[in-house]
Amino acid sequence: MGHQGAKTEGNSPRTTRSEAKNAIKVESPSLIRARNRSAGICSALPKQSGNGLEIEVNKSRTSQDTNKLNDVITSAIGKFCKSKGITTDEKPESILFDDFTNSERIRFFLQLTSVNTPELSFKEIGDFEIIRDQEAGALPKEERIEWMEGHVNKIQIKGSDLGKVFLLKEESYYQYYYLIKMTATYAFKFGANAGDCGIEFAFSGKTSRDDNYSGTVFDFSIERLPRLEEGSKNRVRKDIIQKIQAAIDVAFKHVKP
Repeated sequence: MGHQGAKTEGNSPRTTRSEAKNAIKVESPSLIRARNRSAGICSALPKQSGNGLEIEVNKSRTSQDTNKLNDVITSAIGKFCKSKGITTDEKPESILFDDFTNSERIRFFLQLTSVNTPELSFKEIGDFEIIRDQEAGALPKEERIEWMEGHVNKIQIKGSDLGKVFLLKEESYYQYYYLIKMTATYAFKFGANAGDCGIEFAFSGKTSRDDNYSGTVFDFSIERLPRLEEGSKNRVRKDIIQKIQAAIDVAFKHVKP
């Protein structure tokens, strides 16, 4: 299973810049190193993966227009690789909402809180969003969860709300709702640069207004970084992205071995 992750950062006045990582599995045992760049917007780089290679397409955007251009470039890379017999599929593999049951999806999110390395370590969960699964049957006759009955829209819960955070801790309730978004704080230390960063994990790409998240893609964004020098900030952001992406890979394999 490959992955697709998106990372964004906001400034004031708000400027959005995102970097996304798509993995296209390469079945060929060898491939000439190649790189595709377009004004710093999109790059492709092969890397070893098992007995074959993966082509990682790293994209950055500063507007919706460049995001559309990124998609065009990514599509062109995929089609080119498939036409040359390098890959068996032109589309990047991603972690999808439908890859999980309700319980597996929550466990996947929570596995991301187990990160504990010298460079990056989990500190606390912030807010999270859930949607009542209307097909999961009646809720238990318990006061602390009956309030959810009848809710058809997203429910936003603060991590500090002790009266509701149990929903993430007690597996017996997992079947009754979708977890679609979670924010978390991590402590980082890369050389002389140290501090806390805020990460948002979510399933995105939803096009309808209903509660159907089928087909949406898991991604993440860097929502908060401390004040750093511009050069250091870019390096730290890149290092955080790599660590979080590695954690996502581990979490997925843990839940879906």
